[in-house]
Amino acid sequence: MLEEEKGGRRSPTLRGKDGVAATQGANQTRSSHRGHSPPRAARKRGGRRGGFVVFAAFLALSAAVAITVASRAHQASDLSYASPYGRAAHAVIFVIDGAGAGDLQLPGLKSIRALEDQGVRYRDAWVGQIEGVPAASGATIATGSFPTATGVLGNAWADAKSGQVRYPADPSQVLVGSLDQVMETRPVTPLATLIKTRNSRASVLSVGGESCAGAAATAAWTADYIVCAVRHGPRWLATGVVGHDLPAGTLRHDVVPAGGPRDRRFAVRVQGWPLGQQDLWVARQTVAAMRRVHPALTVVTFSELGILLQFAPASLRQAVKMRVMAGVDRDIALIEREMQRERAFRSSVFVITSGRALSPIRSRLRRSTVETAVIAAGGVRTYLQSDTATFLGLGTIIQAQPVAQAIQDQRLSGVDAIYYKNRNGNSWSYQLQYPNPDLPARFADSSSYLLSTAATSDSADVVVSYAPGTGTDGVTRGGFAQTAGSLGLQWDNQHVPLIIAGHGVNPGVVSSFPARLVDIAPTVESLLGLTPPRVDGTVLADALIEPPAGATERQQQRVGPLTRVVQSLQQRLSL
Repeated sequence: MLEEEKGGRRSPTLRGKDGVAATQGANQTRSSHRGHSPPRAARKRGGRRGGFVVFAAFLALSAAVAITVASRAHQASDLSYASPYGRAAHAVIFVIDGAGAGDLQLPGLKSIRALEDQGVRYRDAWVGQIEGVPAASGATIATGSFPTATGVLGNAWADAKSGQVRYPADPSQVLVGSLDQVMETRPVTPLATLIKTRNSRASVLSVGGESCAGAAATAAWTADYIVCAVRHGPRWLATGVVGHDLPAGTLRHDVVPAGGPRDRRFAVRVQGWPLGQQDLWVARQTVAAMRRVHPALTVVTFSELGILLQFAPASLRQAVKMRVMAGVDRDIALIEREMQRERAFRSSVFVITSGRALSPIRSRLRRSTVETAVIAAGGVRTYLQSDTATFLGLGTIIQAQPVAQAIQDQRLSGVDAIYYKNRNGNSWSYQLQYPNPDLPARFADSSSYLLSTAATSDSADVVVSYAPGTGTDGVTRGGFAQTAGSLGLQWDNQHVPLIIAGHGVNPGVVSSFPARLVDIAPTVESLLGLTPPRVDGTVLADALIEPPAGATERQQQRVGPLTRVVQSLQQRLSL
């Protein structure tokens, strides 16, 4: 496995001390060169004026001043100019909900491209777990642990002890601290906790939009400030989560008019905001809070893409994607300018990622088919979460295998596999009830790996994995039917962007390591000079100029097993 530098030079992905030293020297040379090169337009102006001999002395002095000013301005926005030595002082995590890996490669995304050029992009990054929803993914980004450890299993699950179904990701529940209550009782240590343990005066800020589940989960219970949007009549207002303050800089009067019943625009009908305004609101709130609380960790969750792509008609999908991503790029630039103003930019670590990728649904199955199978097997459904896969809760675990068999008896087209949950002593796992005979066995192994990340006493009793492009019907929003989903076990739901840039990060590198969401927290912790706890994730040593002792070897040990899973998922998508 190799890393590819964008200039064409290739070097081993996982380097030892010699490789690190060589990279540091290259980075210093590159930084020095960039920092003392005037902009192209300035060089052209200098060339044109240079022909006037009379003003030669004057122009020489002007050019020297211009070069100095341009150099300083460039250094302020060029992360590669920052010294790679020592720990970073700040971390900013951008979560673009619903974005697939290819969405960050759209044309015109200058701010995102600049961070990519000055950091490491993981071309085969993936969620690496199920279920692909903002709450579960956010908890993993925060802790470096799978849902089996965080306890956040999806949007809904049943409590095995009480038998009651919980909906902690529901917006109304999130605002009263439901996700905090789940995570705080689990044996996990969030990034925010490590930061505040080292420095009790450090602050942690998280800003999200209307759903708030992703912002709350990624910040975790020790965050100082969580800012979300709540609709009050015709307007959206800033609100906080119980147990977390609103920062002093909150723009309480920065309201956005919500669409009225006669507004026929797609974005307004689906999310209640004009296109691009929800993400802009998030960026403005982030900047306002940064100016007052100066956070050591900032989590920024852009929600629009994840909301709109689920319901965008095929004719609007690409246009919506391009418009929203262009807005996100401008919003990132807005936050970066604030960090430059505070002189925190060059001492910061930046992460851009997504907690799920949305894939189009082209072939539909009826949800009622699964309901019929439950009844036929004598089971009782407690909950059903479904789009590009189905997660089914039942009254008791003994109903799981009979219901899985009944679903298989339906002989549904577009089904890749059916699993039921089984208990082995004190552990839980998913057993394969039905594999599509046309698929290689290794695809079932890959699905089993994903299911193992959430197999607990509370997780779904039956899981139905649909073929790529297949999903269920029945969900509408603003009069638009659901056209895309994220719950699937397929590569098009798993493949997400991941860019890590900033202080202590190797610049201009594309890595083939199959990085997962669980790897983000330990990597950021290492860049901040913290000691990562024992978690499911691993430090992405190939991103770090100075990786911790043993990190390179531990990452290398993960290459083979994870690559086999990823390749199997990729091959299924091409069949």
